[in-house]
Amino acid sequence: MIEVMPANVPSIQAVVFDYGKVLSFEPTPDQWHRLAATAGRPLEEFRHDYWLYRDEYDRAGCGPVSYWQAVARRLLDAESLRRLIEYDNQQWTRVNPQMLALSRRLRAAGVKTAILSNMEFEMLAELRAKFAWLKEFAPLVFSCELRMVKPEIEIFRHTAALLGVEPGKILFLDDKPRNIDGARCVGMQALLFDSPEKIAAVEDLLRAQGIILPGVEEIATVMQARG
Repeated sequence: MIEVMPANVPSIQAVVFDYGKVLSFEPTPDQWHRLAATAGRPLEEFRHDYWLYRDEYDRAGCGPVSYWQAVARRLLDAESLRRLIEYDNQQWTRVNPQMLALSRRLRAAGVKTAILSNMEFEMLAELRAKFAWLKEFAPLVFSCELRMVKPEIEIFRHTAALLGVEPGKILFLDDKPRNIDGARCVGMQALLFDSPEKIAAVEDLLRAQGIILPGVEEIATVMQARG
């Protein structure tokens, strides 16, 4: 039975995905320990500084040397810097296959998909070299290329403009409450995606809006029919 939604509920025409912890899994405890040990810092102190300086790194306000030396609180030789960048890239490139499949099901249903992520140039280069599927999303909005970071309002407005969709008809998925608040400030619908299990909540929300997603096995047939 098809549910008829109230007229004041906007239909979703686009879904904007954050990358880290939405399209990717969060790092494992072992990966965090390896990164902290490479920096020579106790784990909790390391993670505090990792996030403290991250926005500036993600907006390209500083480079990798400045960032990692601030996090390590010491001068770094070239090999230590190389390993920190390598391990950091590795721990954020474990893709959640269910969310990637969801993006494809959305496109098969005629819903636009985009990525809006705070990300620095070193990790972005790794993603582009490793994941051909990034090109399936349009637009791709990364903080380092715009020199803006979430939750700044302009980066959400910029994303909506690139999509050509009214903010109220965009669903934004992110793992951080402050970014959810930023999206809502420009009128986007937003859902806090802070665990992989939240995919059920995403699908429930879409279904409530009358969006019928094809099953994974149907995607190829739908896309082939569209030519």
